[in-house]
Amino acid sequence: MCLWNIHGATITKLETQEHLLDLFQHVDVVALTETHHFPGDTFPVLPGFCCFDIARHVTPQGVVRKHSGGIVVLVRETWVNSTTIWKTTRDGTRIWLRLDNAFQRPLFLRIIYAAPQGSPYADNSLFEHICQKVGEAMSLGGVLLVGDFNARTCTNTHFIDCSQLANVLLVPQAIEDTLCNDMLERQNCDIVTAGWHREFMDLCRTVGQFIFNGRTPGDISGEYTCLSNKVFSTVDYFLTTADQLEGVKRLEVNCDEKYSCHKYAHSDHKPLVLTITQQWQPPLVQQKAIKHLPRFKYDTAKTAEFSRSVQHNIGVWASPDVLDASDVQITVNLLQQCITQSTEEVFGNRQVALGKAIKHSHKPWFDTECR
Repeated sequence: MCLWNIHGATITKLETQEHLLDLFQHVDVVALTETHHFPGDTFPVLPGFCCFDIARHVTPQGVVRKHSGGIVVLVRETWVNSTTIWKTTRDGTRIWLRLDNAFQRPLFLRIIYAAPQGSPYADNSLFEHICQKVGEAMSLGGVLLVGDFNARTCTNTHFIDCSQLANVLLVPQAIEDTLCNDMLERQNCDIVTAGWHREFMDLCRTVGQFIFNGRTPGDISGEYTCLSNKVFSTVDYFLTTADQLEGVKRLEVNCDEKYSCHKYAHSDHKPLVLTITQQWQPPLVQQKAIKHLPRFKYDTAKTAEFSRSVQHNIGVWASPDVLDASDVQITVNLLQQCITQSTEEVFGNRQVALGKAIKHSHKPWFDTECR
């Protein structure tokens, strides 16, 4: 798959179509952002591809209408029959594609363009909307998020670090070592945090998405993806869940000047090409029937007692022999049981029927994540 913010450059404006054919010859899906086309415009299609597109239908009040936004997705003809548009937005910044036959379960591909902060087209609720739809898609299949997020993230942590949890609960070192993720630490040539970086990081933590850039073969260094106003930055990303990172074979940031970041090129962004294995399978999200939800009322006066109880139960349930024979999931389940038992012992609990606990199922923001 190729991701490229073309900054309003149509295929006919680029030097030669052969350049694009060389770039896309081994790619099945091409996601182009900032196409700057209007509804009804015809976008040139490369031989062997079919086109899915979304243009900006609305213009912010007080802004003179001009070319902005727009997304075009070129899909290899052999994939077209199994590819459909799942959801779109009127502002031309987000499109969902559903790929049904490429993997074991449906893959929901979301292409995103986040206008820069301060732009009249900037949407402060963009990342909140993304979170809601990602939760819905994850209940149906796998999710792959790609796009120009206009977020400079340096190497900041974008997931919940298990070692932080271990320190808070004072769990034994053996469990901490088991929980700490062996994932390759993310690198980034861009050492600045700017733009939507806080919102972007919150998105990753909320829906469990991990950044490919800077930790994938082909882009171990976290190459810059954009040169705008003589400033290099990394703002274009690929994201998916942690358990799918092993299926990612390679990520390359194309630095060829004929495509971008050159006075004769028509885009200030570099193309990114992602290769995933055929064995890449979206995780199966199992929906368990829960009859009751445990509820606890936390009492700050009992914090020390709660901490001692957790340490005691961990010492009883999770001996070194048990940990040595356990994988990460078993360890997580053990911790969950220890914490739940300690909570019941210290704070007590009351069982609330699931139907009574849910009071907002008619609200537009209520989705499967709320359940």
